[in-house]
Formats: sequence, C-alpha cells, structure tokens
Amino acid sequence: MTANLHIHLFGPFAIELDGQSLTNQDWYTQQTQTIGKILFARSGKVVTSEQLIELVWPHEPIEAARRSLHVRISQLRKVLQDKKSLVRTLHGGYLFEPDLSCWI
Repeated sequence: MTANLHIHLFGPFAIELDGQSLTNQDWYTQQTQTIGKILFARSGKVVTSEQLIELVWPHEPIEAARRSLHVRISQLRKVLQDKKSLVRTLHGGYLFEPDLSCWI
C-alpha cells in the first residue's frame, strides 16, 4: 500500500505521513525542515544547490555548505520514509516531484 503524504504550507507548517504527524524531532535539524519547506513550496521546479546554499548557509564557505546540503537532503529523504524518492537529485539541484498520493 502506498503511503499518503499531506503537506500543509499555509498556516502552521505540518506534514502527515500516512496519517501520522511529523514532529520537530523527526526533522533532525531546523535546516532540514527549511530545505523541505523550500522544495515543497517549489514543487515540480528544480531548486539549484546554489539557491539552497544561499538561503540556508549564506555566510559559510562553499565547500562546507555543499557538504551540509548533501547531509540535509539525506536527512530529508529519511524523514519522508517511503516517499523519499519524491526528492530527486538533478544536475545542479533538487526537485520535489509529488505523486498522486501527495496533497499540498
């Protein structure tokens, strides 16, 4: 059975995965949640690594920021569990591509 994913971007941010609300502890870090929010809000559009780095780590050295980005994307995929494949890596960036079981 395919898990349902509900993402609430207006009002309080919330995600429900198969009826279970995710808590702040599920997100690992605030940066992971921020990257998720950015990708969810731009659903279906590529967000470049440079854009994410500029938004989340504007004052960090670029190589350190890139390493942090890779870790946070991995964490985001872990948070999404069975829906991790919806976060795609494309040349130069990332894409959240919802399927029919997603509601945003």
